[in-house]
Amino acid sequence: MNRCVLFVAVVLALNGCEGFFSEPRIDYTVVRGDTLGRIAKEQGVTVDQLREWNGISGDLIEVGQVIAIHTKESVATVESTKPSQRRAAKQRTRTAAPSSKGLSMPPKRKCLAGPSLDALSEDEPDIQASQGLSVDQVRGPLAAFLPKLGRCFEGAWPTATVDFEITAGCNGRVSQVLVLDGDGVDFGELECMRTTLMYVGLPAHDMPDGMTFRYPVTLGS
Repeated sequence: MNRCVLFVAVVLALNGCEGFFSEPRIDYTVVRGDTLGRIAKEQGVTVDQLREWNGISGDLIEVGQVIAIHTKESVATVESTKPSQRRAAKQRTRTAAPSSKGLSMPPKRKCLAGPSLDALSEDEPDIQASQGLSVDQVRGPLAAFLPKLGRCFEGAWPTATVDFEITAGCNGRVSQVLVLDGDGVDFGELECMRTTLMYVGLPAHDMPDGMTFRYPVTLGS
């Protein structure tokens, strides 16, 4: 048997084929302002790959969380970095703020029943519409939740007013958050705010297709 073939066979027997042919891996520690999209772009991979490698089902990642990246390109990028840059990266990891308390989805509530033909009054024949949520029902839960957005900023909050469009399902869960006006806030911070607001719990309502409303968030003093 050829010596090279014999050597490979011995290595495979000791380590297993999967370990022998596996791609290099690096561990990236999440810092404030990071998003899956930003990490994927910097490392030359896709968001779907990051989700698959790390068992992530959505978009939420936590400060201090370690993200595994299995690509040769990523390793090459890290190895080619200048020593001063590598030291800065290590220092950045050491000084990163600890992970904030984990966010969890609010419980699903039972959707409220909307108007029906049986509810129409003979004296008031006009068709009734679903009521949705009142201003107080929106402001109360959101005002209590807003301090959690602090996880998106390192140090002082920027001075800005970010305008969001939020869609609340009839079960009390937020189904969509869009940024209408970022007012100059960093993209990574905006994305963190957007995904964090997906965890707001609201009252149930009677609009089966969801209720959409605008909500400005004033940051800073």
